[in-house]
Amino acid sequence: MYFFRVGRYLRYDRGDDVSGDPHPVAGNWPGLAEAGFSEPDAAVNLEAGNLYLFRGAQYVRYNVAADSVDPGYPLAIAGNWPGFSEAGFASGVDAAVNWGNGKLFF
Repeated sequence: MYFFRVGRYLRYDRGDDVSGDPHPVAGNWPGLAEAGFSEPDAAVNLEAGNLYLFRGAQYVRYNVAADSVDPGYPLAIAGNWPGFSEAGFASGVDAAVNWGNGKLFF
């Protein structure tokens, strides 16, 4: 799991606890700062190898294997995440978790 706060991140392995000190996002997550995501609001691992990061009304898909933001991002949450606008989440997501049982919580 990754935790983001004010341009820094921590990696947390559930069995091993926190992995090292907080590190800056810039320089460690290629393409996030350029996409305006050096301070993401939330992140969730939705698909194998893809991490979705949210900031304001936009999101990016980060390809973990390629260590880069996928081309064509950022995109608006509205219109790309079915049901989010109707639920009041088009303007942003503050937290997200993949429970691992096919359910995501935002």
